[in-house]
Amino acid sequence: MRDTLYTGSIGCTTYLDGERGTTVGLQYGIAHHIDGAFVKMFDGGMRYVRLGSQVAACCCGRPDLGKEGHHQHCNIATSRKTSHEILSHYSIDRNEFDRITGLDKLRAELGWED
Repeated sequence: MRDTLYTGSIGCTTYLDGERGTTVGLQYGIAHHIDGAFVKMFDGGMRYVRLGSQVAACCCGRPDLGKEGHHQHCNIATSRKTSHEILSHYSIDRNEFDRITGLDKLRAELGWED
């Protein structure tokens, strides 16, 4: 069983190691491939989620249960395009967010001083 993250839109509830959060942003790489996601945890803090390939999973974001075990409300035929495998995730602070998104380089180029 692998953990997945629904990537069809932001603002959706997700679970990381059983902890609840909301996907607040997606990071796109080459050819519009989704490389990662930013998840605001309900108990506080932000996590960065490294994403892998697209996978079939329940549309509700729960781990995939197999064709016969899927939830009644999930449509696994369409979810293949909107879920990605979670490779890893970790807590981030403002500096790490800036590094991941490239804002630290932009600030340096513009001569930003704290």
